[in-house]
Amino acid sequence: MSSPGASLFGRKVELVVSAPGSPPAVKAAFNDTPGLDVSGFDIDFSVRRSLAMKHPNVCKIEVYNLSESSRKALDGGPKTNLVVSLSAGYQGGLEQIYFSECRAAWTERVGPDWVTHLEAGDGDKAMKARCATGPGGYIPVASALTYIAQALGVGTGNLQAAQTAIAQSGIYNFSASAVSGSAARRLTDFCRSAGLEWSIQNGNLQIIKQGALTRTNAVLCSVDTGMIDSPTVDSHGLLSAKMLITPGLVPGGLVHVDSEFYSGDYRINRCHWDGSVRGLNWYVQFEGEKYAS
Repeated sequence: MSSPGASLFGRKVELVVSAPGSPPAVKAAFNDTPGLDVSGFDIDFSVRRSLAMKHPNVCKIEVYNLSESSRKALDGGPKTNLVVSLSAGYQGGLEQIYFSECRAAWTERVGPDWVTHLEAGDGDKAMKARCATGPGGYIPVASALTYIAQALGVGTGNLQAAQTAIAQSGIYNFSASAVSGSAARRLTDFCRSAGLEWSIQNGNLQIIKQGALTRTNAVLCSVDTGMIDSPTVDSHGLLSAKMLITPGLVPGGLVHVDSEFYSGDYRINRCHWDGSVRGLNWYVQFEGEKYAS
């Protein structure tokens, strides 16, 4: 059951699981009305997102004591026909932190509670996708990228802008043989040749210039804005920091760190959200590199 103490902090969570283009199979919300509301569902979640495709985005969620009809709608092992949308934050500041296909869902009895588990992977299938162009010869950049994106099986995202960026770099045609094999590796090759980087975010292809931002409004990370412990920087210059869950802290976003030992602007490369309506965890850990505009 939800505890009154959890809602005192104004935490807010919304979870929607549905088939693409269909009404939700289940919607679980906590603290969805102004003021104190302890009638919502207990929800625990762990979300990892990154700009690097060697670290596909993943999400694990536990929902406590859904209705019997909702549990039955989600039970049954692999759920490739369902998608998960998870938003978290505070009253007045909620942001979607995960959206992707649900790869497994099941319910178990733990003491007095029914616990429904949801697991999702953003780009799992894309990492295994393969493509083949058939006969040899050369094909235009736009055709090659479109072909690879279709093989990945994800939304096209900003593919059109990426096609333009690669063409502007002076690359107009590719050997058809260079578009065969692992779709992910071929896209990595293309992007590297044009100074770009790619990832899959919220079910869509995202291609940006290496080191570029996806959000330019900086989030302040300080003791006054929810910073937990002191940031650290490793030998490669990567900063690691921890904050209370805050909108705007996403891979590709900008954070301004103001701490005793480190300060300045950093581009976020990786985030790990760890939240619990029932417990103490309500944090986002992130890694970033120094950003110079």
